[in-house]
Amino acid sequence: MLAAGFTATTDPAVLAAAETAAVCVPTALGADRAPDLGHLLRAAGTVADHLRPGTQVVVESTSYPGTTSEVIRPILERTGMTAGTG
Repeated sequence: MLAAGFTATTDPAVLAAAETAAVCVPTALGADRAPDLGHLLRAAGTVADHLRPGTQVVVESTSYPGTTSEVIRPILERTGMTAGTG
């Protein structure tokens, strides 16, 4: 994977040139036993800040079904881009 260009990093500047961004963050439970999406929300915001057309975003998190489409997608689409197009 490294020879093919894979880079694991926490440096958001790398995202500007990425073809694919894999978001891998933990989803802990809060005091009320509900999922704490804080890490995921911050990561999605960081990706959105550096997102460019054609970038594939993959979310790997232990969150509830629908998190990607209901929570993360709207954050990424604040850029003016629409998932699945361009």
